[in-house]
Amino acid sequence: MSAFPSFDPVRVRLPIRSDDLTIWPGPPETPWDWLAGFPLELRPLAWDYLWVSSDGGRLEIRPHYFFSTWDTFWTEPDGRVTAQALGGLFPFTLGEQARLLEGILSILGVLPKFIEGNHPETAEKLRHIEGHLQALDEPERLAMPPEQLGRVRRGCSQVVWRWKLGIPRTRSASGP
Repeated sequence: MSAFPSFDPVRVRLPIRSDDLTIWPGPPETPWDWLAGFPLELRPLAWDYLWVSSDGGRLEIRPHYFFSTWDTFWTEPDGRVTAQALGGLFPFTLGEQARLLEGILSILGVLPKFIEGNHPETAEKLRHIEGHLQALDEPERLAMPPEQLGRVRRGCSQVVWRWKLGIPRTRSASGP
């Protein structure tokens, strides 16, 4: 699998919403959003933004939005996505590789126009990465092997991500 082009981290001010399984470009922020900032990151009076970078082996997107809690999304050239919350304390992808990749592609579809004025080479590299990911016939839909987390850490991870995604807690026949 070919590698992504490399580029240094770029900060992009971009409205982001996260009321789904991943990040999506969102509507413009309201003055209340700006005033509230990022309460979980202790950053009041701040707008939504993200950092995007590539080391050649993976594309990294670190969004900062109302409920971000230091989230990071990594995408590999084969289309696999890894999501982490709280600076890596809670790695959890919910097994939804296809949906996560859709979210990454939605962000890649709008990022170049936000940075092409100041970073034209990076904008072109982002278009190349988007084209590469769009061209995948059938991305790996199997989740990566489950993280070897302890029971308490796994339970906390599920609670954090369900809260962040607005998923109500339900009990199933297979357990919590």
